Amino acid sequence: MTISKRAKKLQESPSAIVAGAILCGQNPYSLKNPEGYLNFGIAENHMMDDLLLPFINKGDQIDSSHIHYSGLGGSSSFRQNIAHFFEKHLGLKKVIPENIVIQTGVSAICESLSFAMFDEGEYIMIPTPYYTGFEHDFLKRFNCSFLRVHQEAENNFRLDIQTFKKTYNNFKGDKAKIKAVLIT
Repeated sequence: MTISKRAKKLQESPSAIVAGAILCGQNPYSLKNPEGYLNFGIAENHMMDDLLLPFINKGDQIDSSHIHYSGLGGSSSFRQNIAHFFEKHLGLKKVIPENIVIQTGVSAICESLSFAMFDEGEYIMIPTPYYTGFEHDFLKRFNCSFLRVHQEAENNFRLDIQTFKKTYNNFKGDKAKIKAVLIT
């Protein structure tokens, strides 16, 4: 069996995050292997398992609904809890749980968004600096393009709508191809 041309292209030129994860997986750090690698490129910390697992296991008991598919957007109760959290802690008003989609992992979310929203050659406005994994997720995998909105260190990279407007207005290409703004 052969892989697709698209997968072969990615395999031949893996992102720095993928290459790092492979290296770390081949020689992981542990107390028994202090010369191994710690992976700071992904949002996982296996070194915390001995502290986190007892804490997690003290929590609510799970039932069968937690281990089966619960709709494509996540369970209704989880989306309601997220909506409540957004309203209470982020000050958002009237968050509608049905408009929230839950997925696991940034790459999976980027892939879903790219598949549904972008065609080759369309643009995503993205403030700089940004997570380099986005280049793999959007540019390499889906042939989108970034319209970089340069933020300044002098103001602690604070997002400023004027910088977005200036970047948009100075864009020399087809403005209709700017499909989204990605803020992280």
